[in-house]
Amino acid sequence: MPVEMTPEHQSRLEAEVKWFNDVAEPEHKLYEARWDHQDVLYFGHKRFVESYSDASVNDRRNVLGDGRKEFGAELHIPYVFSTIHTIGPRTLSNRPKMLFTPRDKIAADNVDNVTTVCNAQQHRADYELKLQTTNLSGLKHGIGIQKTWWRFDSTETFALAMGQGGQWVRTPVTRKGWDDPDCGDVDIRDFYWDPFGDSIQSCRRVLHRSWRDCSYILERVAAGKDGWGLYPLEADDLESGGGAEQHRKAWAGRRFAQGLGTGGLSKGADIHEVWEIHDLTRQEVVTVIDRKWVVAIIKNPYWHCELPFQAYRPIEIEHQFVGVSVIDPIEDLQRELDMLRTDRRWNAMLKLHQTYAYNDGVVDPAQIKIGPGRLVPVNGDPRDLLVPLQVGDIPNSGYQEEAALRADIERTTGVDDTVAGNDGGAAMTATGVQLVQAAAGVRIQAYTRRMELELIKPQASQWLALNQQRWATNRDVPIPAMPTPQEPERRWAWRTIGPAELAGEFSVEPEGGSTAPDNVPQDRQDAQMIATIAQQIPGLDPRQVGLLVMKKLGVPSPERLFAPEQTVPPETLDILKQEMVSTVGMDPAGAQAMLENALHAALNAREQAQQGGGGPPEKPVDGQAPAPDQQPQAA
Repeated sequence: MPVEMTPEHQSRLEAEVKWFNDVAEPEHKLYEARWDHQDVLYFGHKRFVESYSDASVNDRRNVLGDGRKEFGAELHIPYVFSTIHTIGPRTLSNRPKMLFTPRDKIAADNVDNVTTVCNAQQHRADYELKLQTTNLSGLKHGIGIQKTWWRFDSTETFALAMGQGGQWVRTPVTRKGWDDPDCGDVDIRDFYWDPFGDSIQSCRRVLHRSWRDCSYILERVAAGKDGWGLYPLEADDLESGGGAEQHRKAWAGRRFAQGLGTGGLSKGADIHEVWEIHDLTRQEVVTVIDRKWVVAIIKNPYWHCELPFQAYRPIEIEHQFVGVSVIDPIEDLQRELDMLRTDRRWNAMLKLHQTYAYNDGVVDPAQIKIGPGRLVPVNGDPRDLLVPLQVGDIPNSGYQEEAALRADIERTTGVDDTVAGNDGGAAMTATGVQLVQAAAGVRIQAYTRRMELELIKPQASQWLALNQQRWATNRDVPIPAMPTPQEPERRWAWRTIGPAELAGEFSVEPEGGSTAPDNVPQDRQDAQMIATIAQQIPGLDPRQVGLLVMKKLGVPSPERLFAPEQTVPPETLDILKQEMVSTVGMDPAGAQAMLENALHAALNAREQAQQGGGGPPEKPVDGQAPAPDQQPQAA
């Protein structure tokens, strides 16, 4: 029997669909064609000119279409692709490092615990890879969206266990797969925002669309997971939901941009449209299936009471949600360069494959065979029968125009050959290269800083809030550790962290420049400078200095190279004194003086080594204790 919704839920569904149709979707459609066109430029689809199919360029398209029949598709020089993949790795080459600053007394004792947990979770979630996807979307389209949530899943698998007969047998077990925060990129074509908001923080309502099959929906409904238990839906209730058609519309533009055509799933495909609407005004999350069913209405499940999304705009447009992509400023320059290079190729083909005019009715075209060593029989002067048509070369101004276009693109993007990793030409001096790279570095640094503040910082803050909310039991977290004489092979230690170790109010700030690529030459110079300066500063720990130097040199996990640090327990001197008195028969006062002299000499030698000084340590007169102000302390 079909399920019917209550009037209250039916009214709520109509309100959500109305908001989508009248408010969210019209704002979203303003950008969809632009995003598809940016994909055309990025992928270099051969049907480049056809993307300009509006009425104002129909004539040009027809002309180029006729030329394409003779010469093939026009060229597309991948300047857009190379520019994005030059800037992208420079903004995000390493996993970000987070700095947690305490804001109350409880947090002051837990900074190290919070940092350890956050680093471990980022490593497990492959955080930098997920950031790369959102970073690419921001550079291509002017906006990139990520979502943060608490992920919990388990897997039914097998493990070896000791059986009754003393043999190892396969035993089914339920293994917890994930119980930590996670994040992921959100397709900007499936994200709808409040048009009155110019950032995630100022939006009061957003909609995240996803695509699911029937079995997934029925499983969630049956389990009541995340509140999907309002109605006992069955497969018959989900028929004719129209999800396949909505999916086709959502993917048609990008498929065409990639050269895959505009096809997609068949109308009867098992796919359904899922809306997840986050409403901050009501502090609710509403889930809608196929625009027909409200399957969940729950209160905001997050303690941080924020929208669980972050938006990245590398170039902001004032008071608008979507920013400027790296592609937009160079679009016309890219198109002009493509046309210029295509014209030059066509001209070269005309010169290589000569065109001839022949006397119609006198010369049989089938008899004209032009090739190496061929003989063409003629009756009379060949010039009266067959004449080559002269085609001029592209003037030198065409090559100058190409150089000017390249220069315009480089000035617009800040990316030239030296920044992309080429030599930049022999004419450029080392100083000129440094100036160009410094100028480009400032632009890229601005993109990086916006990513840190718009994307990484709020995401880390929400991860911390999720940990404090969902971290219910004590866990053992691995941390790097130095070897000891008792454990010379130790490289890791385990720290028990529970809710009490994560408590407190924290300020979160990404470490500036931590995502930037490693500057190997500069790091090596810094390592040499640190080693030189450390010899002139007294009191520095040689092991810590050595650790910093090796990190600058790029040595992976330098802690494992250190031998266990030798320490002398304080009671060692008392044991030695007793042995000297009882075994050798020394006077207790003399034994005490000898040990104190030896200790003084050892401490003095260590101090001289740390200060970089030379010469033997000062020795007191035999049998005399050091001066009162030089009295050594037991180690």
